[in-house]
Amino acid sequence: MRLKFLAVLIVGTAILQAGCTQFQQTLTANEQAFSPTQPQSIDLFFSNESPKHSYKEIGYIVADKGSSKEAVDFLKEKAAGMGADALVNCEVHVYHYLAMLIVFIPIFDDAYIASGVPVKYSQSSAQGERQ
Repeated sequence: MRLKFLAVLIVGTAILQAGCTQFQQTLTANEQAFSPTQPQSIDLFFSNESPKHSYKEIGYIVADKGSSKEAVDFLKEKAAGMGADALVNCEVHVYHYLAMLIVFIPIFDDAYIASGVPVKYSQSSAQGERQ
């Protein structure tokens, strides 16, 4: 009986932890709303890169997901919802941690924390690129 309870507790904890997405999204462009864009069209620029055209920062997003790909895809999805054309200063950090259940059973896990600044390209630079 005790073993069955323990198995249910472990599986239940794993499901709850895997199903939760923690994220924070903040608007910074004077709370200006932009039309949503498509997540697959979002350009990514990591810490040592920057877009070739001028842009306006429209927010900041941080997300905790199960893998680095899931975290970056989630950032792109949220940035597209904000109307962004790109994400700049993107970073992905992996944190390894140990969680202890009530009965002192260790569970090792990884947290993938991704962050980025959604930006909207300025009209003049976006038109210049299309020509």
